[in-house]
Amino acid sequence: RPPVRLSAFPTVRPTALPPRAPLFQSHDVLQLTLKADLNVVTRDVSEDREEHDATLSYTDENGELIVLQATVKTRGRFRRDTRNCGFPPLKVDLKKNRFPEGQRVGTLFENQNELKLVCHCQNDSESHEQFVLKEYLAYRVYQLFSEMSFSVRLAHVTYVDVAGRRDPMTRYAFFIEDEKEMAERNAAVVLDSVGVRQMELDDAQATLFSFFQYFIGNTDWKVSVLHNVKLLDRDQGFPIAVPYDFDWAGAVDPPYAAPHPELGTSDVRERVFISPCRTDYDIGHVISMFNDRKEAIYALYSDLEALDDRPRQRSIEYMDEFYDILNDPDAVNREFVRSCPG
Repeated sequence: RPPVRLSAFPTVRPTALPPRAPLFQSHDVLQLTLKADLNVVTRDVSEDREEHDATLSYTDENGELIVLQATVKTRGRFRRDTRNCGFPPLKVDLKKNRFPEGQRVGTLFENQNELKLVCHCQNDSESHEQFVLKEYLAYRVYQLFSEMSFSVRLAHVTYVDVAGRRDPMTRYAFFIEDEKEMAERNAAVVLDSVGVRQMELDDAQATLFSFFQYFIGNTDWKVSVLHNVKLLDRDQGFPIAVPYDFDWAGAVDPPYAAPHPELGTSDVRERVFISPCRTDYDIGHVISMFNDRKEAIYALYSDLEALDDRPRQRSIEYMDEFYDILNDPDAVNREFVRSCPG
């Protein structure tokens, strides 16, 4: 089949498509309080785990305290296991029928039903916040390339235990846009089809997808089983892959991350390009895109005040290595051309 060019998918959305929801229209850090029985919530990690009552509160731009009723439930796989993380990711549900009618109207959470909240992994070390921040930045980087990406909102969350068994704790976390909302604002639907191969994706967008995963050093994904990948259908012939969940990437590099055993690498920061062979046009186009956005990418890391100096510098060095490869023709041939499976 003829290649589909990136020009068919502009990064500027047509104005007829719906805008991002209020929660995701700003990159300002949201100061938020989450109240729940934290011992009960964080220890409920089995497959038949339940939803638990909670409240979310924040002060709006008019100085008014907004309090929303919600339920929270632990989610994820690896990070939900208490052997790996002491504080798992959460799903926040704001849509229960028993909640006050219209409680979300006019708030940042208007029209939000269920939201993923990515939290710190361990309570006893503030350094784990830095991994949250770096994963958040990975989402922000991909947004620079495509509207077909998940919106995120960084929050500084104060967790209050309503049972009084824990002291209040404030940590960085971030909300991830609901997958159906992400699809709708791109005039698409989410496909649940397993068995789709990378060669069956839209060529141009798949090239961008693979380069981005290489950029952040992420191998923890697989299209055919929808592992950390969502597929979108825009009635244009071929599915579009949207990446998510980057905590095992070299750009994040938490202590629990390990390279995929089938790749033969010894460190998650060792990049591997996972892609079928791509045309010179598609490779060259994506390289140009990364070079055009280089300053904006680096600015994301330099402008995030919450990111400490040491992880910031480590991130910059990792990006420098990528750009050294990207602008060396021999390295491009080695990493992106000769490495493809044929």
